[in-house]
Amino acid sequence: MVTLPAARLSIAGAPLPTRTPAQLGALTSLRGIAALAVVVFHFDKLVVSSWPAEATLPFIAKGYLFVDLFFILSGFILTHVYGHTFVGQRVTRPDYARFLFARFARIYPLHLFMLTMWVLLDLAKSGLAEITGHGARQPFATEATSVKAIASNVFLLQGMHLHHELTWNGPSWSISTEWWVYLLFPFLVTTIYLASPIYRAAIAASSLALLYGLAFVVTTPGLGALDVTVDYGFVRCACEFFLGVLAYRLYASGALRDGLSRDRIFVLATLWIVLVMQFQLHDLWVIPGFVTLILAAAENRQLATRVLNTYPAILLGEMSYSIYMCHTFVREIVSLVYVQLMGQRTDADLMLPGGSATLVLLVALVLVVSFCTWRLVERPSREYLRRFVAERRGASVVQARS
Repeated sequence: MVTLPAARLSIAGAPLPTRTPAQLGALTSLRGIAALAVVVFHFDKLVVSSWPAEATLPFIAKGYLFVDLFFILSGFILTHVYGHTFVGQRVTRPDYARFLFARFARIYPLHLFMLTMWVLLDLAKSGLAEITGHGARQPFATEATSVKAIASNVFLLQGMHLHHELTWNGPSWSISTEWWVYLLFPFLVTTIYLASPIYRAAIAASSLALLYGLAFVVTTPGLGALDVTVDYGFVRCACEFFLGVLAYRLYASGALRDGLSRDRIFVLATLWIVLVMQFQLHDLWVIPGFVTLILAAAENRQLATRVLNTYPAILLGEMSYSIYMCHTFVREIVSLVYVQLMGQRTDADLMLPGGSATLVLLVALVLVVSFCTWRLVERPSREYLRRFVAERRGASVVQARS
């Protein structure tokens, strides 16, 4: 659950969250919606041939942009949660260690679990190929499934320009880039947060300029697509993460609170995002929409916040990391089962029948699997690690006093 400060302090004229937060579910729910959008983006390709128009809707085809919403949300939320610890303060070793451990406990156990599942699946596919007589298939035979890729995933380096394609659990490239931004966050957040308005505008403009370079130069020139992953994904992540920090600074000032508290801003931001994606405008245009949507969700006091704070929406948000990390594995299992049942020799051009009904069933399957990994892997492992460190810390204190 994302928390929201109940009161604010001021450092050098910049209001900050206090250490007495109240809960806010709207941003948690946004994470869940973004995760579902990424799922539909990846699964739609399995059923696209069965749609009436025989083509993917442009809005769905742009679903990769919801990863950018994740990055901006991360910057916003971490500033909200850790602002009182790092902004205007010297970064101490204990504070830095606690911050990194909290982020490690949040992302790594499920990442390692899913990496293990992918490795086991690769071994199983090789054995299955021999049993069914569909030709020899060596495990770890491609760059995406190599031993080197296992090592880079273990050390969260898979998104740091070491590979030419997505490896193992493809979506985890973004977890890799976020981890390395986490390492920088405590040292940069004060500079960004306490900068003068002119410097904050310069930081925002520089971030957008770098994103423009990614969209128009690094990808297909002139295309304007932000779909960069293992090559320059770190730049994409860092720019948007620190735009999230700037967005939180604007939120903390309270300057736009009255206007953002109404539903119409939330609705307008949503429409802007949908139109940019549906009419295939340059991807950079979606960034202002995402920033506005986050600010509106944080400040909304009308229908939007009531909907986003319903139990199903909150639960979806709590499961969002599991949804994001598990869905391509579910897709791979479904493809493998279908190929075996239909007697195909390859799933390279696999298209499932059933159209939108099949897509709904696949999304439902992802939700079921993700609920299981959330309850059985993600939450217990995070709580265990936190409890383990707390016990070690308590033991150290007792030993020091004795």
